[in-house]
Amino acid sequence: MFSQIFLLTNIGDTLLLKDYRFEHGLDTPSIFFKIYQEIGNPTPIFQGEGITFVYKLFNQVFIVGVVSEENTSEVKPLVMLEMLNGIVSGMIEIGGGFGETAIRRNLGLMYEILDEVIIDGTPVSTEVEYLREVIFNEPDTDLKSSFARIAIKQNHSVRAESIITHEQKLISKSEVFVDLLETITGTFNPSGEALRSEIEGAIIMKSFLKGDPELLLQLGGNFSTLSEDDPKPNAETVLLNQLNFHEKVDTKEFQSNRILKIEPKDGEVTLMKYRIEENSRFPFRIFTFFDEFPDDDRATEVVIRIRTDFPGNITAQECSLSFPLPKQTLSALNTITSDLTPNEKVNFDFDRKRIDWIIPKFTGCTEKTLRTKVLLEQSLNNDFEEFGQVDVRFQIANWTCSGMNIAKLQVFDKTCTHNTPKKWVRHLTVSGNYSQRF
Repeated sequence: MFSQIFLLTNIGDTLLLKDYRFEHGLDTPSIFFKIYQEIGNPTPIFQGEGITFVYKLFNQVFIVGVVSEENTSEVKPLVMLEMLNGIVSGMIEIGGGFGETAIRRNLGLMYEILDEVIIDGTPVSTEVEYLREVIFNEPDTDLKSSFARIAIKQNHSVRAESIITHEQKLISKSEVFVDLLETITGTFNPSGEALRSEIEGAIIMKSFLKGDPELLLQLGGNFSTLSEDDPKPNAETVLLNQLNFHEKVDTKEFQSNRILKIEPKDGEVTLMKYRIEENSRFPFRIFTFFDEFPDDDRATEVVIRIRTDFPGNITAQECSLSFPLPKQTLSALNTITSDLTPNEKVNFDFDRKRIDWIIPKFTGCTEKTLRTKVLLEQSLNNDFEEFGQVDVRFQIANWTCSGMNIAKLQVFDKTCTHNTPKKWVRHLTVSGNYSQRF
C-alpha cells in the first residue's frame, strides 16, 4: 500500500522518512511540500510528478504516505487515511506525543513504530494493544500519552486543537535542537578508487529557548579552513574548501577555539555551511566482480561485497543497493551469503530489469555479500557495460565522514531566570550520489 511514510513540519522541514519499497528518491518530502504550496490546501489525496500522496496535517506536522506504484490504480482513500490516523494515534500513545518536539526527542522510537505498523509497505496493525506487545522502549519526554487519548474521534477525524492545547501547557521548558548534517557524494571505479568525492555539511539549529539567551557552540575534529590563523594541516587534516556562516553568528573565536556564538530567536536557522572537495573517509566500500559458467555462456554471476568502514557501535539505517541488469535478462536468482539482518531482502524487478538489495540496519565493521545469477537470451561475450553501476543509499546517525562534531553546547541565560534549558544534539550522515561502477 505505502512505498514511503514521512513526517515534516508545516514549513517543510523533514523530521522523519521511512522508505519501505525504495520506489522513489529521498526528495519526495520536498516534492510534496512544493506541490502542497502551489495548489494551496489540496485534497487529502493528490498526485504530482507521477507520485500519489495521502496526507494529514496534525498539530502543525504533516504525516504523508506515498502510495506504492503497484497500488496507484487501486487507491482506497478512506482506508489509507484511517491508516495514517492510526499511526498518529500510536505515536501519541507509545511515542509520547505527535508534535515536532516529541518527534525530534524520540526519533528512534518513531522509526520503531513505523517498522511495526507497516512491513514491506503493507499495513499490519495500528492498534495500541498490539504496539504495546512489540515495542518496549519508553519515550524520552514528559508528554505522556494519557494527555492525548481523546485526540482521535470515532469517525477518525483528528482534533488538532486539543493536542495543541495540551502540548502548549506541557512544553514550558527551554529547549534547543542542533543538527550537524553531512551529505556525502562518491563515485568509485571498478577497483574501488574514488573518482569523485564531496561532502556538503551544515549545522542547523532549532530554538525554543526562553528568555534572552546566548548560545555557545564549540566544534571538535581535525579540520582546517586554510586560513592564515589556522595551524598548518597534516596528512590527516580535513580541509574545508568552502565555509559560510549565518550573518548573526559571532565567529571571533572560531579560528582560535572553533567557537561560534549566537543569540538565537525562535525557529530554525543554519548556523554554518561547509564543503569538502577531497574526502578519504568513506562509510562504505564496495567490491564487484563477475563469475562465468563454462557450461552455459548465457549465464553469469554478479558478486557484490559491501563493507562498512565506520565503528562497530554505529548502525546505518535505511540502506539499499540497486543496479540494472541487461535488457535481455530472462531471470535472476539472488543469494545473500552473509548473515541476514531483520527485514533484509533482495528484489528482482523484471519489468525494470533491476536488482534492489534492501538492508534496513547495517552495523559498522561488518560486511555482506550478494551473488546474483543472471540468465540471458544470449552471451554477453565479456561485455558488461549494461550492468552500469551500483547505487547506494543510507543514513548514519552519530557519525560524520569528516570527523567534525559538536564538542560543546552551552546556553547562557542573561535574564537569570534559572530556567535550565534542554539541549539536543544530533550528528547525521546521509548519502547523496554514492555509486560504484562495475
